[in-house]
Parts: sequence; structure tokens; C-alpha cells
Amino acid sequence: MAEGNSQNYSPVSDKIRHQLRKESEEGRLQHRNRVINSARKNLREIEDELQTLNVMTPDELAKTVAQIKSGNNAPLLSLRALKQALHNPDTTRLFLRTTGSLQAVVGHLTGRKALHQLEAAYICCNLATGDEYTCEAVTNAAGPYLIEYLGGHNTTLQVACLWTIGNLVGGSMKSFNVLLSQGLIPRLINCLKGHDEVIEAAVYALCFVIKMSFHKDKKCALSCTEMQEIALATVLIKPDITEMYSLLYLLSCSCDCDNILLENLIPQQCVTALLKLAGNTEDMSVLRSATAMIRATANLCAIESGTGALMVLNHSSFPNVLKNFLNTRHSYLTRETEWLLNNLLFHPCVKVATQAKELQLESVYDPK
Repeated sequence: MAEGNSQNYSPVSDKIRHQLRKESEEGRLQHRNRVINSARKNLREIEDELQTLNVMTPDELAKTVAQIKSGNNAPLLSLRALKQALHNPDTTRLFLRTTGSLQAVVGHLTGRKALHQLEAAYICCNLATGDEYTCEAVTNAAGPYLIEYLGGHNTTLQVACLWTIGNLVGGSMKSFNVLLSQGLIPRLINCLKGHDEVIEAAVYALCFVIKMSFHKDKKCALSCTEMQEIALATVLIKPDITEMYSLLYLLSCSCDCDNILLENLIPQQCVTALLKLAGNTEDMSVLRSATAMIRATANLCAIESGTGALMVLNHSSFPNVLKNFLNTRHSYLTRETEWLLNNLLFHPCVKVATQAKELQLESVYDPK
């Protein structure tokens, strides 16, 4: 059982807790490139134009920052050049040491020129993949504006702000607490009702929010009501949204969400989805989704009432799903599936344990 679900019989796993931290770091870096690539498409930028902008000398950085500080007269290309240069950690450190540099970027973020505003948001997004100090600096300077723009009508800007917020939350506990205090959760929940690209980015941010909430003194920093509101919005999301099952898994770590996830038949949904993925486990995104589905199913199967477990056991395709993932060549998927199997075979509800044994689930496992 994963962390947060204290009413179930399995203990909190330090291994899962460590895994969440590791995934947070990897996710922040992976999505930075995703945001930049998306921006290039939206702005019809040419790759060759930006290849020469990836490296800046201290003098070039000083010149670029000076141009950005010129307010409405700042060239758009200067903002784009800075965005690219901030892929380099050394450039990031030098940028933050330059007096007024971050404030100048925030000035463009809050300005009236849409393209300048968007580039400033991408700059904040790149900065947000830095260390705790960098995340806290960006949060203090831009946090309220990033949250405010989540309620706007510029979809591209919403997405950029959501990626940035996710990175800030995942990078610093202080940033997480500050953004929560500024009314982040209601805005994120509202974004789950938007366009697909906004929903996808909101799911990304919410995954970091929930991961960080579990790290706070090993207690969930979000209230029961907040967790349930997130769960109610999440179960309405289309299943093909990227990372949707990762969010469902994290919600399944909290007993506050049990009833909502069960009432919406999430265990059955996960088994059906896993059946479709069984023959395509070479793709990294598929592996991530499958891992999240198995974890969510295992969590919901561990609920003492047995409701989730019986949903899974009564699914006609479950034995095939179990066989496929127990015998996959990916050892970590096998371990996750073993956890699910053990939650069924050793369930405290006699009916569940009996039905699991009657289905001879142990026989589908062929350990190498």
C-alpha cells in the first residue's frame, strides 16, 4: 500500500516515498523541454534561428538583460534568447545575480504584449527547473501572477503557467506552501474543466502538489475537502489525457478519496486500460501509465471493505492482465503487480481472499 492511506491494512512504504521524490525531479526536467518545443510550434519559430542562442557569455547575458529591462521597447528576440540560455545552470545562476533581472522578466509577464508575456512565462518555467533557491525566488516574484493567469482565456499562457507552477511546487517546499496560501488549489481544479492541453498541464501540476503534500511531516498538507474536490474533478477527465492515471494513483494514496474512486469504478477502469496496454510495454509513456494503473489498482484493492478488490476479481479480463504484467520483462512492473496480487491473496476480507484463491491467481505467475 502506498502512503497516505492509513485506514488500509498495508503500511506506508518508504520506498514509494523515495520513488515519488525521484519521479518529481525527473518530471520537472522532462517537461521543461516539452514546454519549449510546444512554444516553438505555437509561435512558428524555426529551429535554426534558436540554435545559436543556447549559450551566452557573461557579457552577452548582461547585454540581453539590459535590453529586457528597457520595458515595452525590449526586443522579443532578447526574451527568446534568454529563454534558451537558461537551459544552462551556470547562466541561471549568473542571471539571478544580476540586479533587477528577475523583476524585469516579471514586468513582461504582467505586461500587455501577448508574445512578450508568453516568453516571460517560459523563462519562469525554465528557471523553475532549478534548485530550491531559484524556485523560491521565482515564486516570490511571480507566484501571484502565475496563479491569476490560470483563470484567463489565453490557453497557451495558461499551459505555460501550469507547467511553471508544477515545477515550482516540485522544486521547493517553501514554494509549495506559498502557492497554496495564494489560492492555488481552486484554480487548478477549475483548469481540469478546460481544453485538453490545459487539462494535461493541470494534471501535471496537481501531481506535484499531491506528491509534495505527502512529504510534509509525513501527513497530507491538503485538507480532506481539497483532496475530494480534486478527485471529483479527476474522475471526469478523459482517460487519454497524459499522466491522468498518475494523478489517480496519487489520489488513491489518500483514504479521503476512496469512496469517490470506488463509486466511479476506477479499479475496473484501470483493469480495462491495462488490458489495452499489455502488448505495448516498450514505449516509455506506456510504461509510466501502466505503472500508475497497477499502483492505483493495488491501493484500491487494499481497502478493508473489499469493494475495490471484488471489482477487480469480477472483471473477466483480470487474470489475463495479471499474467501479462507478472511475466513482463520489466522487473519493476513485475514487482508492482506482485504487490497487487498479494493485496488480493492476503486480503483481510475473507470473501476477497477466497475468491482470489478460487481463481487460482497464483498459477498465472511464472517467476524466472
